[in-house]
Amino acid sequence: MDDLSKRIRDASPYANKSLPDSAEMLLRELVEGRRVPREDPGIAASSRRRVTVPLLSVAGAMLIVLLVVLVVAIDRPVAVAATPDPLAVHGTSWTLPALQKEVGMAGTDGTPGTTKLGARYEGWYLQVDEGAEHGLIQPQRVVSEVDADGSGSGTTRVVASDPVAPDGRVIVPVPPGGSPSGTVLSETVWTADEYAVAFPTLPPDTADAMREYLLDHLRRQGAELPEPVAGGDYLVAAVTLLQTWTLDEKAQRALLEVLLDAPGLRVAGGATDRAGRPGVVLDVAPGALGNPAFRQRLVIDPTHWRVLAVESAVVDGIPEHQVPAGAVTSYTLWR
Repeated sequence: MDDLSKRIRDASPYANKSLPDSAEMLLRELVEGRRVPREDPGIAASSRRRVTVPLLSVAGAMLIVLLVVLVVAIDRPVAVAATPDPLAVHGTSWTLPALQKEVGMAGTDGTPGTTKLGARYEGWYLQVDEGAEHGLIQPQRVVSEVDADGSGSGTTRVVASDPVAPDGRVIVPVPPGGSPSGTVLSETVWTADEYAVAFPTLPPDTADAMREYLLDHLRRQGAELPEPVAGGDYLVAAVTLLQTWTLDEKAQRALLEVLLDAPGLRVAGGATDRAGRPGVVLDVAPGALGNPAFRQRLVIDPTHWRVLAVESAVVDGIPEHQVPAGAVTSYTLWR
């Protein structure tokens, strides 16, 4: 294990925690090759790209079952790591007390949706590509959908997004090592028990119930949490929740109420996220599960009261891989 891999491993808040038995079994099957993503016969073999198992992510949130996605293989020899530019944060009139007050008063705007199992999100994690002189960042879109037959089984499909430069510009033509946007990187069929291990029950839509729901998840993972529970620890659970369920408006607001009321959050300013949406950026201090070597940022929409994105950055950098202090090491966004 090289030093970069070790640092990525150590960044996980669950580095010393055990997975549930069912997740351990699924992970072993994935790693040992006994469970292989289903390949689409319509995809040319030359366009398929191997997706490695990210045992531990720098995002600070353990996605128990979807461990086959979001990390591109780290090749040798080790080259300079390509990382996205940090979000450009500007001033905002929002304060934390104002956000706390307004989120509790907000009502639904339009026809409320329905919370449903399955999720859609986009993510990128730190990668080192052989010969990446100009840098290559290739986000991946993840779509998890439940079958309509009522069995609780479903499919997770991982699809390549456009390769981009650190400043977000799309790279044309696709450089060596990249995949054209829309390329299916993997397709995995799962049962309800395999997918919803982290949050097997319907998420609630009130703040008090949501707080207990997230705490129950963390306790089931063996987390020992001091009182009061920090916002960074709730964020660990929130990311996993949003990668498992699609929340309706009331549940989204309940989740934000829990996060905003927890200690350790600070308004950093306003910003446009990587999907081009305006939002408020909050710095989230690491909790008991966090790693102080990494900084977490939460981007929220204070108009519709939704979580837009979560980003992680390395505080002191990784000099031996020319990763500077403050470099973004991962992000996940929900559209």
